[in-house]
Amino acid sequence: MSNSEYSKKVEQEIDHYRQVENIHDLPDIYHFWAREFLLPKMQQVFGTGSEILFYANTIAEQSKGANVPTKYLSLGAGDAVIETAIVHELRAMGVENFHISCLEISPALIERAASRIAAEGLSQWISFTQGDVNTWTAAEPESFDGVIANQFLHHIVELEFVFDQIKRALKPDGLLMSIDMIGRNGHMRWPEALAIINPVWEALDQRYKYNHQMKRVDTEFLNWDCSTEGFEGIRAQDILPLLVDRFKFKVFLGFGNLTDVFVDRGYGHNYDPDSEKDRNFISALASTNDYLIDSGFIKPTMMFAQVGKQEFETKTYKHWTPEFCVRSTGAESPT
Repeated sequence: MSNSEYSKKVEQEIDHYRQVENIHDLPDIYHFWAREFLLPKMQQVFGTGSEILFYANTIAEQSKGANVPTKYLSLGAGDAVIETAIVHELRAMGVENFHISCLEISPALIERAASRIAAEGLSQWISFTQGDVNTWTAAEPESFDGVIANQFLHHIVELEFVFDQIKRALKPDGLLMSIDMIGRNGHMRWPEALAIINPVWEALDQRYKYNHQMKRVDTEFLNWDCSTEGFEGIRAQDILPLLVDRFKFKVFLGFGNLTDVFVDRGYGHNYDPDSEKDRNFISALASTNDYLIDSGFIKPTMMFAQVGKQEFETKTYKHWTPEFCVRSTGAESPT
């Protein structure tokens, strides 16, 4: 990617999030799917069904009995909705000896975050720096107890460089904690998933094919490459293989694939969780999805992960280890 192409994508990214008020909003059917099919896995692997507690519980554990405040870096923190929620959870637990430093490229999101942080009286625990993660360097080695990357790794172009900087910045027992996308670049579907999604799509009523992001009806399923503008999913498929290569896993939960299309922002608003027909369709698809991951026919497209530099007894769901969940990007059929 040339410097001019990269600069153009940076501007597209900043402009996009300047106009989006709620960057974390998801359709109601997503929450139905998550409650029925994701939360039980979360409870089994890391003991909570809360994304916020996935981070907060680890920070609380690291901060307990610490002589000095523990230090965390949040990459691509956006408007800091996640970080402020983490702080509120930690304070509710009685944990206050920590600080989260946020790195974000968008001035508009930083301004929005700063206003909220000040209004909620959280400035003691959260601070912001404007900068590009792709060129960020760890100023001091082994200076952070943890790095948070919430739904951000799939926006990074220089993944190898950033992972190496994270590894340098982490203390020996520090953790990179992430919830993120690990499917095909641009959030496209791999051929084995398309072989299932396309015939399902053909059988759907037209009302389920309305694309709420593009404001149109997609008569045929469009395997859209989201990375053509900005950095959405720019190197998503490389995230898990690089983590496996560079870190040791403490926690890993892979999930999603076929269901992503039907519960996400594009088409998810077409489904009503109060409708038995819609619930049954999503449930059948989610059960099929789990079976096909189980067999290795398809691979997860999302993950919860905590990784570090030392050896761990990795917690996973069933036999869905990080290595099992890697999809060979050179293969046109499942590995």
